[in-house]
Amino acid sequence: MPEIKTISPYDGSVVAVRPEATVSEIEACFERAQAAFEAEQALSLGKFFDREAIERRIAIASTFLDLLTADADALAKDISIQMGRPIRYCLSEITTAVARGRWQLSHAMSALSPLPGDASGGDGLRREVVKVGKGVVVVVGAWNYPWLVTINGVLPALVAGNAVILKHSPQTPLVAEAFTRMYTEAGLPQNLLQHLHIGNPALLTQNLCTSKYLTHISFTGSVDAGTAVERAVVGSNGPGGPRKGYAGVTLELGGKDGCWVRGDADVGLAAAGIVDGGMFNSGQSCCAVERVYVDAAVYDAFVAACVAEAKAYVLGDPADNATTLGPCVSRNQANLARAHIQDALARGAKALLPTHQLDNEDTNFVTPQILVDVPLAARVMTEETFGPVLPIIKVDGGDAEGVRLVNDSDFGLTASVWSKDLDGKAEEVCAQLDAGTVFLNRADYPDPSLVWTGYKLSGRGASMGGSIGFEAWVKLKSVHLKRV
Repeated sequence: MPEIKTISPYDGSVVAVRPEATVSEIEACFERAQAAFEAEQALSLGKFFDREAIERRIAIASTFLDLLTADADALAKDISIQMGRPIRYCLSEITTAVARGRWQLSHAMSALSPLPGDASGGDGLRREVVKVGKGVVVVVGAWNYPWLVTINGVLPALVAGNAVILKHSPQTPLVAEAFTRMYTEAGLPQNLLQHLHIGNPALLTQNLCTSKYLTHISFTGSVDAGTAVERAVVGSNGPGGPRKGYAGVTLELGGKDGCWVRGDADVGLAAAGIVDGGMFNSGQSCCAVERVYVDAAVYDAFVAACVAEAKAYVLGDPADNATTLGPCVSRNQANLARAHIQDALARGAKALLPTHQLDNEDTNFVTPQILVDVPLAARVMTEETFGPVLPIIKVDGGDAEGVRLVNDSDFGLTASVWSKDLDGKAEEVCAQLDAGTVFLNRADYPDPSLVWTGYKLSGRGASMGGSIGFEAWVKLKSVHLKRV
């Protein structure tokens, strides 16, 4: 039986070994999920809207969040061991996941309640739109923020009344196991949440995506993998396919997020925020800052401030509280970041920091690097780097040119403007950015009260945002009731 090995990004040791799910195990998992969903639906038989059932699911989810809080320190340690983030930053992922969950739960009842129709006609009709769970859904998690990505999908899907199959990254299998275990301990009925350990992409596209029971899949990952998922789901929809219906797809994919630093920016604030936005988590964030365009008036001062910020990072053992920058998740990821740097240098760019002693072909560490004089055609300007590399471009054309350059990307997850707004035009500039989230004097921050969505190749659909975070997980039914 094939095995999945999780390898430590720091020292190459084996963190976990799990048998990979077989085709028959995947099929059996879907069958159990479908049976669990039907059992859950049977509890609300004959009701368009079952407030008590939603209250029960909210209570279970709240208990799950309590358990998550109680075990936060151990879970934080597991994050660091599996994906290499410095331990000093891992506890905040757990507390943030809990906060996101609480926010979603506070909006769950209103999100799942019926929408009243027109009552002005005096025709005796009761009109409303009700919301019901779709059925068996799949959430594909990601290793870079393994708890945050997972809770964005699994929690609202379960509260909405679905049965969930969680397929997490092979790099973070312990998260899938802990998530399922704690939700079960919280009182979730059997098989409403299951997890599968899968590393072979073919099992995802040829089996999970094509199951006749699948009604929706939420995928977080690369553009290529997300595109393969969408094609597999769409290809198995409708007449002639395994399912007699049309499963939905939500995609949260890559980013190449850009910043425009205006001539009136607070240079220190901008440098600190942008370097953190590009380097945190070793640059391995979908919404990491990966392109920086700076007005010529503040360019020199800004570059100097960024170099000072980058020099302050401490590379080392993620288990050491002194470490502020850990390794990339794998040798391949580290080598991709290095390749982007080398491509830029070969095209005439300059690297402003010396290569760190831990940054070599035998490790996953990459020097937190500032690049200048980078040609716009360089790979580091066009492809997702997913590493601690920040290319900075001088701009002479003011806001019009800065906005054009930020928007000149195949991606559109987030974008930011940095300005003291001395002319009162900063908001006007922000409004021209073509991205799912725009910031003024901030970057790299998903807010649970706001929707998380991507434009262009960064994805489709949405999570978080209170009531909006439930929309992918329900189907709508219009009801006309006339008493005679």
